[in-house]
Amino acid sequence: STIWIVTFDGSTKTALGARVILDALGSPVQIYSMDWSPDGTFIAFDGVSASGRSIFRVDLADAKVTQLTTPPFGDYRPVVSPDSKDVLFGRAIDIWDLRKVPAAGGPEVLMSPPMNHGLDQAGWDWSPDGSEIVVTEDVTTGGVVISKILATTTATSFFSDALAGKLGRRGSFAIQD
Repeated sequence: STIWIVTFDGSTKTALGARVILDALGSPVQIYSMDWSPDGTFIAFDGVSASGRSIFRVDLADAKVTQLTTPPFGDYRPVVSPDSKDVLFGRAIDIWDLRKVPAAGGPEVLMSPPMNHGLDQAGWDWSPDGSEIVVTEDVTTGGVVISKILATTTATSFFSDALAGKLGRRGSFAIQD
């Protein structure tokens, strides 16, 4: 796969690195979801190769590709933090959870316990200041659950943060903080 930068009117099309993107094991990567870093220095994306689905970043200055997560997991929908230091993503094994990884590479942090609904029914994003993360899930009863977690929450602190009132949960239209 090659990432192209194209102007809205289509008059300019520039390849970001005229080469095939490979994962850490040398397999070609098919690119899916992308998110441009707020500081404009890189694009985070999820990609599928023969070894699995992972999160990558490509630097815009030199087209250097860095694999941030490793297979065999299914890592989806990267969202770069407002300060461009972290990348939030979902990991699907049998059920899914929310994780973040430093944008420069490094150990992942598990942000949530396993979630009950399919990853295709979920979404997440950072608050504008990066202090909170909002997570949405479609539920089988036909509603949408919107949860708010602190950006510092981990799977270990998730329930204690909730009991301490640090996490908020919204119903379909009502806010319950």
